[in-house]
Amino acid sequence: MYKSNIKQLSVFFILFSLCFLTACESYPVENASSKADFPVVIENITLYGEPERIVSLSDEITSALAALGLTDRIAGVNTDSALEDYAETLVAGTAEQPDIQAILELEPDLVITDTALSTKNIQALSSQRIKVLVLSGEAEQYPAVLEKLKASDSE
Repeated sequence: MYKSNIKQLSVFFILFSLCFLTACESYPVENASSKADFPVVIENITLYGEPERIVSLSDEITSALAALGLTDRIAGVNTDSALEDYAETLVAGTAEQPDIQAILELEPDLVITDTALSTKNIQALSSQRIKVLVLSGEAEQYPAVLEKLKASDSE
């Protein structure tokens, strides 16, 4: 009888733990401002809404964002940017050597790069709820991929 009670308690504890952990998971709150086409998955990250502040660590990415009409959302660019239109934009290091402190000070909700960041850098950004999007493929494909950053009713 004692073993039976221990089994029952163990099963109860496991089920309770699973229910508790499931209840603690964070889900996005739907409201009137939510867009119908979000969440979207781009290169293995999920975005629940349009990013408001973006740091681009590549001239090709910055150009693609501009082509999509997202220049007002670019909070920072790569230090070695050759794009004259962004000479006055705050810098955030390079894809190879991102300046994590500068990125954090820019308070982006999304960092986009075409070079994989170190695990340490990704963890530093993720701990501040900053998504990191690493684009793969050719730069000519970036506009098509980044188009997903815009809600269908965005201009």
